[in-house]
Amino acid sequence: MFDKAMTTLIWYPGGKKGKYTVPNGIISIRSKAFNDCMELTEISFPQSLLHIGSWHFNCEKLVNIAVNNLHPDYYSIDGVLFNKREHWLVEYPKGRADANYIVPDRILGISPQAFYGCKQLVNIDLPESLEYIVDQAFAKCEGLKEITLPLALNYIGERAFMGCSALEKIVLSRRTRIGLHAFEGFSGEFVYLD
Repeated sequence: MFDKAMTTLIWYPGGKKGKYTVPNGIISIRSKAFNDCMELTEISFPQSLLHIGSWHFNCEKLVNIAVNNLHPDYYSIDGVLFNKREHWLVEYPKGRADANYIVPDRILGISPQAFYGCKQLVNIDLPESLEYIVDQAFAKCEGLKEITLPLALNYIGERAFMGCSALEKIVLSRRTRIGLHAFEGFSGEFVYLD
């Protein structure tokens, strides 16, 4: 479903299967437009896209996000969506079967819900450049066992690691500011780097 001007994607039908290419000319994707698209496996964004609303892609089978190579703001590395200007990881596809993921160097932040519900991930390596992990970034990553947070990390958002039921150890700095309920449900061990 689009607006009449064909510049905003409002809603994508949850039951549609396979790949989807957002039409060129779309400028904005409304919040929750791809909520509960359980059969969507790949999505491709045009160069015209300027804004992606919150609650990005609650799509359990999504394995690949592609972006036009000429896009000024977004890019994709191995199917993971990044913001070019702000150096943030925007979205990790929830359907990927990988147990390990290395966030690239020079990334400064992890967007809200970027890894939300990524149940297959057991280990995530974060770069020393990382400064921000925002709200619910890793929430419901039920397979995640251990995570080392870099010394440069300034802030962990609200409920960032909520529902990470397998998480046994968190390594972090005492200087990192922590939002409300960031580790809700965590009963493992905190190890401090300083």
